[in-house]
Amino acid sequence: MLEPRSLIFLIAPGIGVYLLLLVLLKSRIAVYFLDKPNSRKIHKNQIPRIGGLALIPISCLGISIASGLTAFTGSIFAGALVFTVIGLFDDSSLPHVVLQKPQWFLRARYKFLLESALAFGVIYYTGVTLPGLQNMPWLGTPLTMVWLVGVTNSFNIIDGVDGLCGGVSFVILLGIVVLALLLHIAGVMPIALVLAGSVGGFLVLNSHPARLFLGDMGSLFLGFCCALLGLEIVVNIAPNNPFLLLFLAALPVLDVGTAMVRRSFVKPAPTSLRQWFSQLARADANHIHHRLLRQGLSASLVALVAMLWTLAVLVLAFMALSSPAQALWYLPYLGICVLACGLLYISYRD
Repeated sequence: MLEPRSLIFLIAPGIGVYLLLLVLLKSRIAVYFLDKPNSRKIHKNQIPRIGGLALIPISCLGISIASGLTAFTGSIFAGALVFTVIGLFDDSSLPHVVLQKPQWFLRARYKFLLESALAFGVIYYTGVTLPGLQNMPWLGTPLTMVWLVGVTNSFNIIDGVDGLCGGVSFVILLGIVVLALLLHIAGVMPIALVLAGSVGGFLVLNSHPARLFLGDMGSLFLGFCCALLGLEIVVNIAPNNPFLLLFLAALPVLDVGTAMVRRSFVKPAPTSLRQWFSQLARADANHIHHRLLRQGLSASLVALVAMLWTLAVLVLAFMALSSPAQALWYLPYLGICVLACGLLYISYRD
């Protein structure tokens, strides 16, 4: 049972993030983090991408108090450092003003290298590996890196509507808290509580119409934390079933998966492997949230649909985690397929 004093790890970070964001909004720092509108974005005015500037330090402070310094929390702190560096170049113009050079962004390949190095370091220092692959490091290590890097970036990709990435992250983190509590995984719960509280404080200012955005810094950090916490949950409960991980990041994984399939069939067809990778990485305005907006849903309703869909998947996750030996073990997997097909039908219908 969740003790009342544990709620301080949920409430205090939320208040801290909210207050720090109010300070940042009124400071000159916000001027260097403005997100300008373009054809892919739905906002019409310049909005500061400063969510990560408050989310990361408050979360790290809360996690250090709640759980101390361990190999696992150290991995989160290392991720915070990496994504802060990425965010300073991709979210802001501050480094370019200081260096007095034209603004440039980190290329996708350099981000990938940084994230891959982070993922490898996490695996090396914590020993965490995809369930079922603990005794096969030659396969477990690269596939675990794919999970960590892939989910991290998928949260960044769905961050296209007010409250969407933050709302989905909030539901996932609270779901992890409930799973950790009911399935007795004590080490995960305080970390997830702190992160959920921090996201809650951010959402107050990010709900439509948003006053600020997460930015790459914040969305990548949330994706990394959800990927790592989900891995820890499943490894402890179902050490031989890696497929359960898909329940804990279902919407981002579904969106990225459909985007990769869609881009693979864009004409003209790529003539080399390099062109194919470039085609897969090319941004477009055909993600699930873009399509739901074109169906006539408001930004608030898109975020709400995504949160409720994620909640439904987490209920299925609990069914799969809490009773893996039952005769009807396949029902949660069938359920997530039905939910995925339903969401894709709604968003892709003409």
